[in-house]
Amino acid sequence: MEQTFSYRFSIKQIFQEHWDDYLSSPQNSVPDYVVSTVNKMLNCRNPQKLGYHKYACPDHPEEYIVVPHSCKSRFCNTCGKILTDQWIAKVEKDFPPSSFHHICFTIPDSLRLLLDKNRFLLNCLFRCCLKNHSLLLQRKTFPASNYLCFTHLW
Repeated sequence: MEQTFSYRFSIKQIFQEHWDDYLSSPQNSVPDYVVSTVNKMLNCRNPQKLGYHKYACPDHPEEYIVVPHSCKSRFCNTCGKILTDQWIAKVEKDFPPSSFHHICFTIPDSLRLLLDKNRFLLNCLFRCCLKNHSLLLQRKTFPASNYLCFTHLW
């Protein structure tokens, strides 16, 4: 009999369990800005690391709540989702009412280090992806005529 287990993992949990081992591996050279970003995410909403606000009732100062500070990083599942939702709400009104497709162009492992060290090449890659998508639209493979492009590097 086959059993199926359903587990809920978060990106933060995976990093908590494996980040130190990954960093200590000699073949992994991680830029300082990446280490800083990951550490922000790992410390998100940890009052000992990022601090907190304490709110108390003026009449009953012994009754209070502690609200930990967030990291406000786009890399963080919680903060990134909040920032994305805020951005979408802001720009959504500028989009015409029409259908669209979300297509993700992935970067092969063999190019990631090159693109990480030479970020200017991302513009060229982006233009190639747009041209490819435009050719697909000309063939009417996709009924939508509008698309948005974003770069995800992680």
